[in-house]
Amino acid sequence: MTTNTLKAAPAASAVEVKNNNKSTKAKRILVGVDAHLRGYQAARKVDNGVIGAVETCRSEVELLLHVEKQRHRAEQVVVVYEAGPLGYTLYRKLTAAGVLCYVCAPDSAEQQRKRRKNNKIDARNLTSKLFNYLNGDKEALQLARVPTEAQEQLRLASRQHDQLVEERKRLGAKGNAILLSQGFGSWSNWWRPKAVPSHVIRGSFLTLIATEVLERNRGFQRF
Repeated sequence: MTTNTLKAAPAASAVEVKNNNKSTKAKRILVGVDAHLRGYQAARKVDNGVIGAVETCRSEVELLLHVEKQRHRAEQVVVVYEAGPLGYTLYRKLTAAGVLCYVCAPDSAEQQRKRRKNNKIDARNLTSKLFNYLNGDKEALQLARVPTEAQEQLRLASRQHDQLVEERKRLGAKGNAILLSQGFGSWSNWWRPKAVPSHVIRGSFLTLIATEVLERNRGFQRF
């Protein structure tokens, strides 16, 4: 009589389980982000697959959480977004978290061809361009130079200085036009004390304009 003995299958070791979990990770996930004040649209491409559904994130925090989830699903996550009024805070936060991030210049030619802006399509296009860029097409993206925080502060101060100068010129020309229209002639720096007789300014629109110019000058002097 033959006796059959059943042997239990060997249990997988912790090392094998870890290796199996690692093998299920994607090599690389690309995320194209269309960034705006009211929210972010994030498109995702896993390895060589098609670009998936676009994720809507209502805040920067939600977007960072979304990117963090992708980091658990791939060995590398790469993000790209266009430079704009939101600055480079997103770039710095992603870089600090260990995510490779690119900031590119807006594609003005493409925007002109569109009759209506579509944020989800923009996010998908950015993802596609990032894929092409990383695969050798260096013209797919026009990368922007990201300044340091100190450089950015200096740039902001310089830009504010220029805006204040232009605003002062505008208000000065406006006041001078009023003087001309009322038969007082043209006065250089009319808003300064004693530049124009007090009876000319008193009781006219120039009082309001002079006050505004002086406020601009105070801001100008701070720079």
